[in-house]
Amino acid sequence: MFGELMDTIEARFTRPEPRRRVRDFVAGLLAPLPVKNCWTIAEHAGDAGPGGMQDLIGRASWDDALVRADVRDFVAARLGRPEGILLIDETGDLKKGTKTVGVVRWGAGEVPAWAGPFPAPSSRTGQARFRASGSPVTTA
Repeated sequence: MFGELMDTIEARFTRPEPRRRVRDFVAGLLAPLPVKNCWTIAEHAGDAGPGGMQDLIGRASWDDALVRADVRDFVAARLGRPEGILLIDETGDLKKGTKTVGVVRWGAGEVPAWAGPFPAPSSRTGQARFRASGSPVTTA
């Protein structure tokens, strides 16, 4: 399934370098790396340094709205049910540091957190939220 989705997403990139790198980048995000940044993802992909991954996320030309639509359509076609919906829950995720990309002082307590989208498949019987690692997202 990964290859099929990546074939679809890669088509959104006009140059061959970002087409190859996006596959490696997503594979790195899904890999059980202890730290996920351009260095570790590049090393996981076999690159000597982070420059190519940094180019992908900072300088490559692509339409993020079309990629999101591709992923949405792909997931709906394979996992969707007529009675189900997909909620995007922008829940904060507590972080230890302040240097991680996307970490800001957030919330009433002004704690370091990362606010980001969590896909949440839902139906009449309930809702489930999971991190990319597969572990459930818990809220207090």
